[in-house]
Order: sequence, then structure tokens, then C-alpha cells
Amino acid sequence: MTDTIQAHLASPMLPLRSGAAIVSGTSILGALPHAVIAQSALSQDGNVVVHVLLALGIASLLVASRDFPMPAWVRWVGRMAMLALASIFLLQGIAEALQWPALLTVAYDVIGIQVVEKGSVYPILLWFSGLLIFASSGKRQVLGTVIMSAIFAAELISLVVFLTGGVPDPSFRALYLLPFAWLILEGLGPRVNFRFFQRRVRS
Repeated sequence: MTDTIQAHLASPMLPLRSGAAIVSGTSILGALPHAVIAQSALSQDGNVVVHVLLALGIASLLVASRDFPMPAWVRWVGRMAMLALASIFLLQGIAEALQWPALLTVAYDVIGIQVVEKGSVYPILLWFSGLLIFASSGKRQVLGTVIMSAIFAAELISLVVFLTGGVPDPSFRALYLLPFAWLILEGLGPRVNFRFFQRRVRS
């Protein structure tokens, strides 16, 4: 990743493929250390920052979705999930900031919101799969293949453990951060003319 960034710094006229993708990836990955600090310090302000960063990261992903060609139905399924998840994270951030009991109950305890929050992960993974298949190439595509394969393997293992009466390992959730590291690399890549591929995708 460092070599790619240095190449862009050395060639300022080389356009980035997606600035929004870079913002999305850095925001999501930046939320991790804030979450660790907030949990260790039991900091309310830290929780606010975490949820604001998560909301910004998913909202930026929504904006970045226009920069990568893929079938329209994959893009829109992903976008709906991104919009829902960004809204939930923003709601939780506001609830943490205001500390209103009723708002905290809505943000964290309403079953419908919790179902949407957890379920929206899968349409977003579908979008990343579309990114891998239709809009990635070269070494970035190899990296994306490894990351998405690891996530799908972890999901399969968790499903088997759950069906056999066990409790899935929560550490598998850390794998969900990896696509955002890959997304930064995709955003740093040079712009590519995908019009030919877009016509094939739409047809």
C-alpha cells in the first residue's frame, strides 16, 4: 500500500480512481483503535467518535459505489444496505452523544433495527463480491479474492458451528475490516475506462 501511495504522491496528475473509497476505508479502519480506547476507558466521547467514523465510512462507501462498474441490481442492493447501516450508526452516535434513555433504547434495543444492522452486512458483502468480479484486476483482484474467500470460509464455519449447537467465534468479525483495507487500494488505483465492461454488464 505504501508504494501505491508514494506513486500517487510522485505523480500528482494521476487521477485517483475513487476518493470516496479511500475515505470509506480509512474511516472504518480508523474506528477500530478508537473502539479499543473507548472500551478500555469506558469513554462516552469515544463511543460517539466510533459511531461517527462508522457512519462516515459506510456513507462514503455509498458514494464510492458509483465509481466501480457492476450489475445495477448488485449496486442497488448494496446501496440500500449501506444507507440503512450508515443511518443506524449515525443514530447510535447521536444517542451516545445525547444520552437520552428513550433514544438509546431505540438505537440499541429495538429488534427491527438490530436485525437490519446485522443483516445489512450480507448485501454489502455482495457489493464487495461485485467489486471483485467486475471492477478489480491484477494484484488488487488477487488480494480481494483472498480476503473474500476468507470471509466466506469464516461465515461457513460459523454456520456449521451454530447448526451443531455451538457458539461462533466472535473474533471472526475482525475479518469484516479486511475488505475496507482492500477498498483503499482499489480507490488509489488509476482510473480505468470501463465503458466496454459496463455495456456488457448492462446487457
